[in-house]
Parts: sequence; structure tokens; C-alpha cells
Amino acid sequence: MRTVATTLASVLLAMAGMAAAASPAEQYRAGVRALEAGDTAAVDAARKALAGEPIRAYLDYAVLRAELEEASPARVNAFLDRHADLAVTQRLRVAWLRELARREDWAALRSRYAGERDVHVRCALVEAHRQADDHDSAARVALALWHVGYRQPGACNDAFDYLHDRGELTAERLRARMLLALEAGNPGLARAYRDRLPTEQQRWLDHWLTVWSQPAKARGLEPKALGPAAERSRVLVAALERLARSDPEAARDLLPVAERHGLKPRARGRIERTAALWAAYRDHPDGLTWLRALSDADSDEVARAWRVRAALRAGHWPAVRSAIGRMPPEQGQRARWQYWLGRALAAEDRTAAASRAYEGAASEFGYYGFLAADALGRPYRWGQKGPEAASELPALPALVRAQQLHAAGETAYARLEWRAAMALLTPAERLAAARRAQAEDWPWAVMHASGRAGTSNASRLRFPFGFRDSVEAAARQADVDADWLYALIRQESAFGLGRCSHRGACGPAQLMPATARWLLDRDGADSEPLPRVLERPEMNIGLGARYLAHLLGRFDDPVLAIAAYNAGPGSVAGWLEAGSGPPPGSARWIETLPFGETRDYVQAILFNRTVYRLRLTGDTQRLSEVLRADR
Repeated sequence: MRTVATTLASVLLAMAGMAAAASPAEQYRAGVRALEAGDTAAVDAARKALAGEPIRAYLDYAVLRAELEEASPARVNAFLDRHADLAVTQRLRVAWLRELARREDWAALRSRYAGERDVHVRCALVEAHRQADDHDSAARVALALWHVGYRQPGACNDAFDYLHDRGELTAERLRARMLLALEAGNPGLARAYRDRLPTEQQRWLDHWLTVWSQPAKARGLEPKALGPAAERSRVLVAALERLARSDPEAARDLLPVAERHGLKPRARGRIERTAALWAAYRDHPDGLTWLRALSDADSDEVARAWRVRAALRAGHWPAVRSAIGRMPPEQGQRARWQYWLGRALAAEDRTAAASRAYEGAASEFGYYGFLAADALGRPYRWGQKGPEAASELPALPALVRAQQLHAAGETAYARLEWRAAMALLTPAERLAAARRAQAEDWPWAVMHASGRAGTSNASRLRFPFGFRDSVEAAARQADVDADWLYALIRQESAFGLGRCSHRGACGPAQLMPATARWLLDRDGADSEPLPRVLERPEMNIGLGARYLAHLLGRFDDPVLAIAAYNAGPGSVAGWLEAGSGPPPGSARWIETLPFGETRDYVQAILFNRTVYRLRLTGDTQRLSEVLRADR
């Protein structure tokens, strides 16, 4: 018996020693695992072990969220008041307001509400005001929820019924929401309240819906059939802008019909702008003509940019120069447009003027700065030195919490706290924070902090070698250059872990699950469950490298391959099959891509890759050596 007792005591002492040696991140993880397992004693032990540590607040937060339905108001309010600076406190506040609504504690909901925009909370607030006989406030909140062009959640139905019962949903307010719905592309919502309109106005709505779905039907209608002039105009604009996105020529053909219905010149200009833009996106032969015909009043920043791009696609250099000349200085002086102005002037043999335009772009540390330097035959500018780092950092709980959460694998929380901390630091302190994150191998935080510090150069703070062993091993195995892989991961995830996009792409290389599964099946690889494969950086990066190698093999051009990595190989193949426009893989081709996200993505990776090649090899491969010629 004594032997058993001695052994047990030894085990307990060993466990105590391990606990004492455990880092705050390890203690936090142990607490979260215990919470998931329902082990209250172990959770309490972890909380006790974390006393005084900034990360303790997140374990307390996790416990409180798990127990929110049973938590007392005093307990929740104490947490909210004590941790007002916590990055997730606002999330808890919203969850608590929803919980108060579930409990029907209307007085508490009214007293704790502080302007939160959560729609479920605002819908519940209507009832809270009603219960307090504050009907003016109830109606004001409910009407704000009503005046949107999309369906609100079912939780708002009581609020809308309340408006109806009070007679607040007048025919004018019903029509106002119907118009918003049509403008937002939600005809079903517009139709939903038809029966509440007077009979004559129901016919207006029927015609609205007909014209919205089939704009040509407006030819056979008298103006009065579409209701009051202002509302009629909104219906016609919504209908013709919708048509312009699929058939810009048909939309323009219907403009005289719309004018017969009272369409004003400003509304006509809006439709013409939409038609011209979508014609340009689709490489319609009249796109450039229509864009050039737009007045300056009807041209926004996007239209002005596409006026240049349509001219670039056509190789019409005088039109390029003219379009840039029509830009306001704050747009036209940007490096992007100064480079293209230089190209246009050079094409017209105006060498001195072209050089001046290139000079305006070449000082930028970026894609267009590099292109302009190529045109001038000058070395690249590798950016500014930036501020000196502070000698020490203030003892901000948010900064320590971010580092502890990162060590614990809580990527999303760590980033929230890091951003909150950066807002409290000076540029010099942010640079010091970047160096601390560099020492802790947290490349995302390094890039974020150095960027917030105003650093813009080719240093390791802005271009870190995140996941270096995994990247270089994957590059060797897939037979792709490591500089391309670093460039891609920097753009895709900023070397982050645990991040999935709204489209479902995950991990450092931002792979779609279907793409990862295709690669694994193609190569006959046994693997862990797919979510775990995508979570593990070495596997995620390895699959990303293999996919990049596949795209390089398919398109035989790095520019086309990285465009396909973003937009999908089908999109790139479709652009190539169109057969018109600049040479694929050229600077003009990139500039005129119809997907703005892909255009920015390709340019960013080409820039990133140039810097990473310099850092890895000491060699500067100029962008002009990578891009196809397009003169």
C-alpha cells in the first residue's frame, strides 16, 4: 500500500512540475480542451494557473460563452465592464443582448443596448421599446429595419407586424421598399407585399416587375402605368442597368423608350455608364467608343480607368493618352497611369515627354515603379528605409495577449488583439513590435506591424520567409522556383495559418478543398482527412506548389499560371480562346483583365516575386524579362 501511495505521490509531483513548467499558451489550450470535454475541475485549474496572464481573459471568455444561457446578468456585466478593451468584448456584448432577448428581459436589453448594429438585436429592441410603452422609439427602429432592399431574418417579422398594426406601413412606405428590392435585384421581396397595396398601385407593381424582368415591355406601356415619375424613373434605371450587365447594346437601344417615360439626363448617364463598362468588360467592339462618349459628370473613377483599359486593349495609344488626360490629378498622377501615359507617349515617338511620365512612376516601390524603371533602363528602387525602431515596447496587455494567443494556435483571436495593439503604438513602436514578432516566427504579424509603421521596402520585415523549410522543400519536390511560391503565399495569406476565405480556400496557399482533393487523387496519395491536410502548413504548401506546377505546365507561362491560380484555369482558357486584345502574359493583357481581383493579384505576385528573387539569389530579374512583349 505504501508503494502505491509513494508512486501516486510521485505522479502528482511530476504533474505539478509539468504544470509549473507549462507556458501560458499550453495552459490555455489545456483549459479549452477541458471545457470541450466538460471537465469543470480541469478548467478551474487552468484558470487558476493563468492568474495574472493576459490570455486568461480569453479562457474566461470561452467559459462564459459556453455558459451564457445560464449566466447571471451580474456575471456577464462584470466581464463586459472589466474587459472593455478586449478585442472580442463586442462579440460577447452582441451575444448577451441576443440572450436577453431570448429570456425576454426587455428592460435589461434596453439598458444595455449601446448602438449595436446586429440585426437580431435591433429587431428584439423593437419589442423592448414596446414593452416600455416607448412606441416612438419602437417605430423608429422598426422603420430603419424596414427600409432595405433585402429580406430581414424571421426575427424581424414581429417588428414589421407591429408597424403594420400601427398603420405605419403606408402605401408610400410599401412602394419604397419594393423599389429598394428591385434596385437590389430581389423581385420576390418586392412581390411579397403586393396585396397590401391599393388596387391601382398593385397594377403599378405588376408593371414594375414586368419591366424589371423584360425591359423591352416598357415600349407598350403608357408612362402613367408605371406610377409617379420619380418611382417610374427608379424602376427604369434598375431594369436597364440590369439589362446592361448582360446585353449593353439592348439597354442603350431602350434609352429613347425610357426618356418617353420621363427618364432624366442624369439617370440616362448612369445607364450609359453601366452599359459602357460592361461592354468594355466583355470586349464589345463599341465599348471604347461608348466610354469615350461619356461626359466627365457621368464618369466615376471606375469608368475613367476602363476608358484607358479599353484603349489599351485596342492598342489605340492616342486614346490612352487622351483618357489619362481626362482624369483628375489625384487619379491621373498615380504610378499606374503615369506608366501607361509614358507608354502612350513613347508609342507616338514623344520620347522626352514619355521619360517625364516614367519618372513619375519609377520612384514607386511597386509593380508600376518596376515597369517604369524597365522603360527608363534604370535600376529598381527598393523602397524607403522607414522609421527607426523604438528601443522598447510599452507593456500593453493586448500585445502580450496576441503573442500568447498566437502561440496557442488561436489565429483569429491573435490577429484581433494584434490589430488592437497596433492602434495604440507609435510607428517606431510598431516597428519594434514587428521585430519581436519576427523573433517569434510570426510572419503575418511582422508584415502587419511593419506596414502599419510605414515601412515600404524589400526588407525581411515586409517580405518574410514564412514557413521556409516547408516552402523550399515543396518547391524542390514540385520543381518550381521558391521565389514564385513565396510570392504566392505572401499574397494569398500573408503567411497566415488557420485562415479560410469566404469562398472556402484554406491555409497558407489558400487551396480550395476540391482542388486539394483533385491533386491527392491525381497523385494517388494517401492522406489524412482533407480538413486536416489543409490545416497542416507543410501539406497545404506542398499541394499549393504542385498545383502551381500543374498550371505552369498547362499554360507554359508564369503570368498565365498565376492568373489561373486566382481566377481558375477555365477563366484563363476562356480569355485565351477569345483571341482578341493584347498578347497573353503581357503588361497590357494583365491591365485589361476583366476581373479586377485577378488583375491586382497578378501584379502583386509579379512584384513580390521580383523582391523574393533578389532576397534569395541577389539577382534582379526585371519584369520585362518575365512579361511577354506587347509593343
